[in-house]
Amino acid sequence: MKIIHYINHYKTHIGDDHKYFTETINRIKDLPYVDLGGTLLGIVRDKKLIPLDSDYDIAILVQDGTEEAKIRELFKDYPLAVETRTSDDKVQQLAYFPEEKTIDFHFYYPYEGKYRCYHQGGAIYLDVKIKEIEFNGLTIKIPENYESYLGNKYGDWRTPRYQKKGTYSRTGIVFACFDPFHYGHLKMIDKCYEYVDRLIIIVRSDDHIRQYKKREPFFDELERARLTRLMCDDVQISAGKDEKFWVEELTKRENIDFFFCEEGMGKHYQNLNLAVVEIPRTNEVSSSLIRRAVGDYAKGNMS
Repeated sequence: MKIIHYINHYKTHIGDDHKYFTETINRIKDLPYVDLGGTLLGIVRDKKLIPLDSDYDIAILVQDGTEEAKIRELFKDYPLAVETRTSDDKVQQLAYFPEEKTIDFHFYYPYEGKYRCYHQGGAIYLDVKIKEIEFNGLTIKIPENYESYLGNKYGDWRTPRYQKKGTYSRTGIVFACFDPFHYGHLKMIDKCYEYVDRLIIIVRSDDHIRQYKKREPFFDELERARLTRLMCDDVQISAGKDEKFWVEELTKRENIDFFFCEEGMGKHYQNLNLAVVEIPRTNEVSSSLIRRAVGDYAKGNMS
């Protein structure tokens, strides 16, 4: 993934005013798209958009290759916050940011009878047919198999994990290097969200990697933080401070309920006075394997 364009933007909750959702749907009504993620979840479960969500999630299903140009033309009056592209220069994400509301388009390309998008460190596949439904006076497009999609993404998607008064019910914190970010990290973050409705991610600093990993960072801390912000609202850089420092600082201003760590490491964090949850590793992929593969490729050792 290549970040072509990025402005430092901080997502706010979409709240109850959905003029930009209505405007967006009206603009893209003739394009092949489906609502996904938290947007779809609110539509089919709550019959309204989730006030605590931080963006509108929309998948563009690429069919004739003109979809990127059409999105750019339709939204040229909105600030572009994020643009990412694949290694072969296909658009991957265009995120627009009008008045601190994020409209997040991800582009899915035909692949073996499905649609595929490279997003947040791994390939995401959609097996969808478009279904039109009525929602708040709009005709919108969702996946025909939305129940299967939501079950795979959220587990028990029918049970809300947020409080409706605008406050978070459960907050967690996790530390990681994300160097580089990959599909295993995506699964880790999804697992964390099974316990909390708000996640604070602390990205390990470059100095931490040099001191404890005994190597130079693959991506610097700002690049790693920017990548992580694509999927989590609250991302900090550790700045040389340890877990105990961050937990103490954060709990001065808010309630922290969970501390997440790698499987087998929970015994080191029992003194944090938080519920410690160990997250299993994704054995088939790791940052070290990716770094090694890139190194081998650069040396000409891979065919």
